[in-house]
Amino acid sequence: MKSSAIDKQKAAIKKLKDQIGELRKAIDKSKKEERKAKKVYRDKLKACRAHLKELEKEYKQCKKEKNKNEKNYKKLKEKLAALVKAAKAAKAKSKTEAKSSKKAQPDKTKSKAKTKAKDKPKSKVAKVVAKPAAAEKPTAKKPAPRSRSTAPTRKPSVRKPITRRPATTSKPPVTRQTSATTKPPQMPEAPTKDRLRRIEGIGPKIEELLHNSGIPTFKALAAARIARLRAILAEAGPRYRMHNPSTWARQARLAASGKWEELKALQGRLHGGREKKD
Repeated sequence: MKSSAIDKQKAAIKKLKDQIGELRKAIDKSKKEERKAKKVYRDKLKACRAHLKELEKEYKQCKKEKNKNEKNYKKLKEKLAALVKAAKAAKAKSKTEAKSSKKAQPDKTKSKAKTKAKDKPKSKVAKVVAKPAAAEKPTAKKPAPRSRSTAPTRKPSVRKPITRRPATTSKPPVTRQTSATTKPPQMPEAPTKDRLRRIEGIGPKIEELLHNSGIPTFKALAAARIARLRAILAEAGPRYRMHNPSTWARQARLAASGKWEELKALQGRLHGGREKKD
């Protein structure tokens, strides 16, 4: 009995040892996997840090370039301001020069007028001196007047005889006698329009549409083909396209022949121009 109990305990101890060994193996495996995962994360971290450093370098370079651009922009702005100032100064100079030249011109004209006034009395003296000299000269003989005989003779004008045309005899006005039997021309009467809305499926707007497209009466509607009616509705738009004109011609025949009771009986079997389904 004691030996069997000891064997059982030994077997239980062995099982426990096996379980402990398996647990240790599992722990070792998990540790290895953990180490591998840590390595992977470390590599990723290193890569991220390297990328961050590159981004920081790029950011610093961009900042430097921005500062340089700002400096260049300031310099260009200063140069532009200097050029604008120089242009304004040049414009002001040109204006002042133009004003001074305008002021100088009247002074020159005044000086010219003064010199002319000084020269005038000398010229008068010269004229006075020249007058007696002109009086001493012998007077030239005047040319003799022409004799009347030398004047050109005018030819006598010959008058042409006036030929008078014979007076044309005016024709007496022809008076047309209007006979009492002749009648004035009669105007063609406008075609009468039937109330097409009395037909099941035709409302006031469709009636107007049919009148405008050359179907004013019940006879015209009875003679119209279904294809033509559908084409008229399709041209009018989607609101009219939904109507079915398959029974309009049959109804119009009854209306044209004056069979109103038969038409009412037919319309009792219709709904919106279509035959009711049982």
